[in-house]
Amino acid sequence: MSGWLLVVAMVAAVNPFRSRVGLRADRIPIPATAVGVVVGIAAVAALAAVAASLLDVLQITPETFLIAAGLVAIIAGARTFFAPRPFDEPALEGWREGLWPIAFPRLLSPEVIALSIGLASQNGVGALVAAATGGIMVLAVLTRVRLTERRIRLLTALGAVLAMLLVVAGIWMMIEGIRDV
Repeated sequence: MSGWLLVVAMVAAVNPFRSRVGLRADRIPIPATAVGVVVGIAAVAALAAVAASLLDVLQITPETFLIAAGLVAIIAGARTFFAPRPFDEPALEGWREGLWPIAFPRLLSPEVIALSIGLASQNGVGALVAAATGGIMVLAVLTRVRLTERRIRLLTALGAVLAMLLVVAGIWMMIEGIRDV
């Protein structure tokens, strides 16, 4: 997968525009944001680092898992496309405020986990973490922005566009996995 396609796939999987962060009336404090960013990126890095070993233990070839990860991406993208606004989620307090919704459910969502494991063998841990960091940085910026109703509608539309890009990336991953088999 080319570097740009990897970035598009990971940012689309993180889909920062669909997060409750962008739809909140108040801002998440910077320390809490930092905790969520660090925990989320560390989790993606850990998943990517153990991807090959995990696939060996499960006796799944990287190509087969790439096909499965592509299917997960397609389903997640379709779900987001048809339900672009996230459900109401409870807010945590203090330093844990950054864990939900930054680390969960954006960085540790099924689509990000599947892409982290499926694309790690092709692209390496560093490139994958860098691509996921692009999405999480947009999410971190959104924690500092106060949104009006117009901006919320814009974020909802941008989230739908990223959902469509996730479907495209999922189809590409499935085709690539089939070619590699």
